Amino acid sequence: MNFRALASLLLPAAPEHTGVVLEADERWAFDARSVDADVVVWGRAPYSSGMPLATVARAALLRERAIQRLRRRPPHPWHLSSMDRLPPPALQQRHRERARAAVLGGALVQLTRTDPGMRVLDQAAEAAGGIVPVGAFTAGSGGSILTRLRMRDGSEAMLRVGARDGAADPSRGAEALQWLASAGVPAVPRALGCGRSGPAHWTLESRLPGERAGRPGEAILQDVARFCSRLPAGSGPPAAVTEDIGRIAAAFPRHASLLATVSSFLRPVLRALPAVARHGDLWSGNILIERGTFAGIVDWDNWHPSAVPGTDLLHALAMDQALHSGRELGSVWLDAPWRSPAYQRLTAGYWPALDIWPNAATLQAVGIAWWAGYVAHSISRDPALVTDARWRARNVDDVLASLERTVL
Repeated sequence: MNFRALASLLLPAAPEHTGVVLEADERWAFDARSVDADVVVWGRAPYSSGMPLATVARAALLRERAIQRLRRRPPHPWHLSSMDRLPPPALQQRHRERARAAVLGGALVQLTRTDPGMRVLDQAAEAAGGIVPVGAFTAGSGGSILTRLRMRDGSEAMLRVGARDGAADPSRGAEALQWLASAGVPAVPRALGCGRSGPAHWTLESRLPGERAGRPGEAILQDVARFCSRLPAGSGPPAAVTEDIGRIAAAFPRHASLLATVSSFLRPVLRALPAVARHGDLWSGNILIERGTFAGIVDWDNWHPSAVPGTDLLHALAMDQALHSGRELGSVWLDAPWRSPAYQRLTAGYWPALDIWPNAATLQAVGIAWWAGYVAHSISRDPALVTDARWRARNVDDVLASLERTVL
C-alpha cells in the first residue's frame, strides 16, 4: 500500500487551504514542530503478513500508544478530526484474521486546525453525483480509495478515487469493465462514469450483490473456474508475461540476464497457448458470494487482455495458502502449487473448455507467469518494495534461484 498516495486524497481540495502528509517512522513518533499547515494527515501503511511476530507486536504497541497520545492531547494548534484503521488488504475481510490484522495494521490520522472544507475524496464524490462528505472507505490498490457512495438520486454505486497517472489511478480498472462489457462478460460491475477532480481520477461502477467471500469452498471455486474459462480468448501467444518480466528486470537490473533466460524458456511454450483475459489479482477478497452462491468478481485494476491461461486460478489457490500460513507468495511458489492436487481438481474442467491439454512444461510456464504477474503488480502499486530487502529476497531472489537450479 502506498501510504502517501492514499493520504493525499484526504487533503483539502481548495487551494486556499494547506495540507501535508507525514508518514510515521517505525517508532510511530509524531513531531509537528516544523509543520505549518491547515491539515496534517499522519500514519503508516500496514506491515506485510510475513514479518517476524516480535517486530510487528512491538510496532503495534507503539502505534496504539501514539494514537492514544494524539487523542488525549493533540499538538497545538490542531485537533483530531478522524482516525481510520488500515488493515492489511488481504486480511481486512476475513473474520478469522481480525487479531492478526489488528497487529499488522496501519493507521490514517487526520489533524486539522481550521475547517478545511471539502477533501480531494469528497470533491471527487460530488463530481460523480454522490452525497458528501464521504464516510467509511477502504484502502484500495496502490493507495486508492474505494467507498460505497450514496448517489443524489437515492441509488448506490462504488466509487474509486486515486492519484492521477500512478499506481492508484482507477482508470485502468474502468477500462477493464468497459472491455468486459463489450465482450458480454457477466458477473462483473458495470462502468457508470469517470472523471478528473483536482489531482485525482475517479471512476464509478455498479454495486454487485453479495459479500466478499472469506474462504470460498470447493463449489464456489469451481464456479470461479467456469467463469474464468468463459473469459475472452485471443489467438495468442500471451503478451502479459513478457511485459511483466520486463518490469521486473527494470526494477531489479542485477537479475536482468537471468530473466532474459526465463523469457527464452517460456517462448516456445507460449507459442502453443491462446491468450486469455486475466483478472490479475483473483483471491477470495475479490470474489463475491450471495446466499452461498457465486455472485461476481470485482477489482479489475490489474487486468490484461492477453495473459497465460490458468494464472488467475493458480493465484486464488496460492493466496489462500499464503493467508493461512502467514508466508509470502514467493515462499508458496517454491512449493510448485501448479502441480498440486488442489490445482488439478480446480482446473479439471477449465483446460478442456479452452481445448488445452497441459504438460509439465505448460504448467511450469503457468507458474512462472503467475509469479511474474504478482511481482510486477506488487512493485507497481508499492514501489517501496523494490528496496525492501526482506520482500525482495523472499519473492524475487529465492524464486529466481530456484528457477536457475531446477528449470533453466
